[in-house]
Amino acid sequence: MYRNIRTYYPYFWVFCGTGVSAVTIYPHTLGVSSFKEKITNKSQLDIQVLRLVEEIKTDLKIQTKNPFNVNKVLEIVPTDKIDFVSQGFLSMRWGAVIGVPNYFSSDFSKQAKDNKDILKIMGIEGVNEKKEQEILETFQLSEAAKKYALAKEISMLNSGKLLLFSFAAGLTVILSYITARLFSSFTLASITYCAAQSCLAFLCVGIYNYYNCYWEKACDLDVASINKDLALGGIEYYTALLKRQEALGSKPLVANSNIFNQYMTKLLKPALTESEKLSYLTEVVEQKYGRELK
Repeated sequence: MYRNIRTYYPYFWVFCGTGVSAVTIYPHTLGVSSFKEKITNKSQLDIQVLRLVEEIKTDLKIQTKNPFNVNKVLEIVPTDKIDFVSQGFLSMRWGAVIGVPNYFSSDFSKQAKDNKDILKIMGIEGVNEKKEQEILETFQLSEAAKKYALAKEISMLNSGKLLLFSFAAGLTVILSYITARLFSSFTLASITYCAAQSCLAFLCVGIYNYYNCYWEKACDLDVASINKDLALGGIEYYTALLKRQEALGSKPLVANSNIFNQYMTKLLKPALTESEKLSYLTEVVEQKYGRELK
């Protein structure tokens, strides 16, 4: 039986590897439209956000060595999430979608006064009135800070890193099968396959995690290099995020929890913290624009 498996089923494992790659890449290609429907709320996107996005598109086209046609493939939609959510690639014909938090709207302060459950809608529960006020204050960002955050999110989508991750995920299955074929015993081959699959998958996710940190840092620095006002907006934005984290403390985000990310970042290199982002961004801004930042 095992001899038949070794002889007749190599293409099955190639098919499995291809399937894993397809499942990994699907949300960022054919699944983009359903993602858009899922995250979009019933409100209209603020006109200020639309204007900032158009300005960013122009800036990024000038700054980027290989600019993408972001006018055709990028969609910006309002979302109830407390953070940006995005999916897709600017370099693919399916395009990309970015969900912009409600607090980027110019009338968010009025919304917060009219709706006492605004934080609960955004996924924050269990905070007292004082902490609630502190959190709401972190949503009051300048136009430069909003523009920086939007530019950063758009820049993050200018990458094929998930394409590489998808390819690596499929290759993991195929390499595990090839490793298992070295053994004539079905039991040994099965154990070897499981061990190889676990090790290669762990390595694959680890490399992706490291590269993601590298890419995020590179995007921060690229956006900060556009002009001084935008760079200072980035410092303001990360400062606000840090204050929000302090106000939230250990309270979980009901709507935005991600068990996989929480688990993997404990085992692998943690993602860049807001304080790390603020630290290196401040250092680069001081070097580029001088120590007088204000």
